[in-house]
Amino acid sequence: MNALIKFFTDMPKKKNRFKLRAFLVITAVCCQGFGVYWLKNVNFGTDPCSVLNLGIADKIGLDFGTTLLIFNIILFMFVLAFGREQIGLGTLANAILVGYSADFTGWVFSKILPEGFFEPFATRVWIMIPALLWFVFVASTYMAVDLGQSPYDSVPAIISSKLPKIPFLVIRIAWDGFMTLMGFLLGSTVGIVTVMMVFMLGPVITLIKRFLQKHLGFN
Repeated sequence: MNALIKFFTDMPKKKNRFKLRAFLVITAVCCQGFGVYWLKNVNFGTDPCSVLNLGIADKIGLDFGTTLLIFNIILFMFVLAFGREQIGLGTLANAILVGYSADFTGWVFSKILPEGFFEPFATRVWIMIPALLWFVFVASTYMAVDLGQSPYDSVPAIISSKLPKIPFLVIRIAWDGFMTLMGFLLGSTVGIVTVMMVFMLGPVITLIKRFLQKHLGFN
């Protein structure tokens, strides 16, 4: 009886918590797109997924948002077949909003920033540092909320579950490295930011994710 009473009294809290989590997911993935725009334009490389899709977009002549959406739909089919537990609001939000928010950010700042703004090396370096920190933080936030992973992030998790003897970190680095190589072969920029993300993004996001989950109460 007490358990039943507790269930009904906790329902409004759970609904409110879901609304908060949904808001954080949507905000975080849009902020990821904002970060991708700045990382792309400072020309020190982006995250491995964006490196590949920027290369594909350049070759086929589509905008980044549409290219990333098609890429995520393809990966989503794999996730749907082998790892449905990975799917949630975060999966769909990331697949749809990151690329288009990056394109929208580019459209807005093309109207604001002066021509040649990104040409000075010092400007690019000063923008790169906060843009990288921003990207890692918002990516950690969307994962900490635990409403599903992006198709890109889900694939190495699924592979790891099928190959338990291989550490997840090794699989994640191999996955990111392969995508980076493919992007490079397609003519996309690979730089210091890309290398740092290949080897450091997974561990850093895990640490920040645990911190956020502890303080946001989502663990």
